[in-house]
Amino acid sequence: MRLPDDGTRRILLHMGRGTNASNAIYSLEKSTGSRQLQLQFQSVESDGGSPRTTSFKSPEDVYTSGSWFHFAMAISGAVTDLSNTFTASFYVNGTSVTVTPDNTPRDYIETGSKVFNNCRGHASLDIVYPWSVGGSYKNSSTLPWTSGSVDEMAIYTGSLNASHISTIYNGGIPCDLTSSNSP
Repeated sequence: MRLPDDGTRRILLHMGRGTNASNAIYSLEKSTGSRQLQLQFQSVESDGGSPRTTSFKSPEDVYTSGSWFHFAMAISGAVTDLSNTFTASFYVNGTSVTVTPDNTPRDYIETGSKVFNNCRGHASLDIVYPWSVGGSYKNSSTLPWTSGSVDEMAIYTGSLNASHISTIYNGGIPCDLTSSNSP
């Protein structure tokens, strides 16, 4: 991807939301005023209840503004035990980048039907709002569309490890996504 240094918070990827959550279940953002990336993740208790946002932030200046860089994010966790198992890993140009959560997630993900799931291809998943790349489904002036570029985006059904991501980055050619869920 290539991002400008415009000092504005930008949404890079937004994925759905449950009926009680005001924000996306997953949101990858460029932070305001820095070259920092963050994942915002929404979770709830087993009865739904109030959603909690957990932010996983990279260090500042993790990329060079206006230059292309390879970014990968791997997330995993077991629904019903996300507070103990949820992990997020960032990689920039094939190298692991430390991300720091600001709190502990709750144990579930809320979907529109109140069925709690892990958002990975299960038939019972019922996300209320769609995925969007480069902006938010809300399309508001407080969440402006990204003025950067994204190329060769891929979403996998399983969490990639450091070796997979290094292979993708150093391979020079994107893997055939039609026949593989890992590199």
